[in-house]
Amino acid sequence: MMMYQRVLCAIDLDDLKSSRLVLQRARELARLGQLTMMLLNVLRPLPLNYVEFLPADFDASELRAAKERLVHLLKDTGDLPASYTCTVRRGTPYVEILNEAAAVEADLIIIGSHQPTFASKLLGSNAASIARHARVDVLIARDPGSNCSAK
Repeated sequence: MMMYQRVLCAIDLDDLKSSRLVLQRARELARLGQLTMMLLNVLRPLPLNYVEFLPADFDASELRAAKERLVHLLKDTGDLPASYTCTVRRGTPYVEILNEAAAVEADLIIIGSHQPTFASKLLGSNAASIARHARVDVLIARDPGSNCSAK
């Protein structure tokens, strides 16, 4: 079995249940060997028509706050791992997750699964896009008690 060393954990700060599951899976893998947990949160792009009405430091402030929330979530779900990083990007989630995975040379991406929405059924989910285009293994962490079905 391949031992993963650089695990990118895609964290959705708007879905803490799914994010906790992602971290749980990463911690389970960490027990098998030394790995670096790399947490990533992707913020949606700022609409250009609103940018002029925002304070000059809004973007930097929002990125800083999201990074602090990542660290807090990591601490809240257990002891801090020996090796970890927390990164926040802004953009389209699946694109930024794939770009970050390449940039940090991750050998595994762990992402959470959400209840499908009408839009995701029509357009496809971030998880499906990542699984389809990733150059490394992808683990989709699912809640065994979720109400998902193949309808």
